[in-house]
Amino acid sequence: MGSRDKVSTILASQFAYFQQFTFVIKHKAGVLNKVADALCLRQSLLSTLHTSVPGFSVLPDMYPTDSFFGKFWIDAVEGRCSDYFVLEGFLFRGIQLCIPECSLGLQIIKEFHSEGHVGRDRTLQLVTHSYFWPSLRRDVERYVLHCGIFQASKGHASNLHSHGLILALIFVLVLPRTQRGHDSIMVVVDRFSKMAHFLACRKMTDAAQVRSLFFQEIYKLYGLPQSIVSDRDSDFLSHFWRGQYQNMGFNRFPPGMYNKLKPRKIGPLDILEKISGNAYPLRLPPDMNTADIFNVKHLSSFHGDDDVTNSGSNFSSPGAT
Repeated sequence: MGSRDKVSTILASQFAYFQQFTFVIKHKAGVLNKVADALCLRQSLLSTLHTSVPGFSVLPDMYPTDSFFGKFWIDAVEGRCSDYFVLEGFLFRGIQLCIPECSLGLQIIKEFHSEGHVGRDRTLQLVTHSYFWPSLRRDVERYVLHCGIFQASKGHASNLHSHGLILALIFVLVLPRTQRGHDSIMVVVDRFSKMAHFLACRKMTDAAQVRSLFFQEIYKLYGLPQSIVSDRDSDFLSHFWRGQYQNMGFNRFPPGMYNKLKPRKIGPLDILEKISGNAYPLRLPPDMNTADIFNVKHLSSFHGDDDVTNSGSNFSSPGAT
């Protein structure tokens, strides 16, 4: 290294450090190298692990006095029950650990649901794989129903077999010209009710004009559809959808990273009054630039904290056992 003209700063500092020592570098075969390394210490590695979960240690003391598992505990200890058995002081139902009436059931549901704020069925599947208590299904439904993040991020379950969700857009061209210059007809058909709407237009009508005509005549009847089938090309539909969302004042594909838990709803909001049975004016935040009257199909009921005490998970006092 000393014969090199240029070396890096790190090599130069290391070379200056080693110059204060006198040593000779010799090769030594691996068989003769008896210095202990990580591979030589494999027999010293841990072969067993012991875990301790806070809260589970009190379960063996709660089984005999539990209103549901008490009788199964006695039968399992005496060997008279085939469905339940005792292992290291814990009561099992098959491969499921039995949880007596305490707040631990709520904590278990919370741990599984908070991993991704999945729906009721998926949360129930995760919990029932390893745990069991009599009110498990009801407790999972109640917890998922009252989860604030899940309520805000879950979309509406759309029924495609309902009015106005799927529309067909067809153009009948080259007809006799009217006094107003119209020579074509735009036909909008509701795929569910088969109701057709005929709108006069021109052969050279572009996507912007079609969008304006659709917004004036069709949107007030059905709202914004989920899908439109048209005999025009994909570029026409792309311009149509882009302009339609611009007219409504929001971006269909907002910038930013996609997150399935990103809120799709806002709230809770106060309902000011009820209009004709299916419309409600709401008290909106001041930064929302939209009308404050919404149809009932665009609203979701808000579920706050649950005060029900008759539960195996003891929702009213999560910290109690």
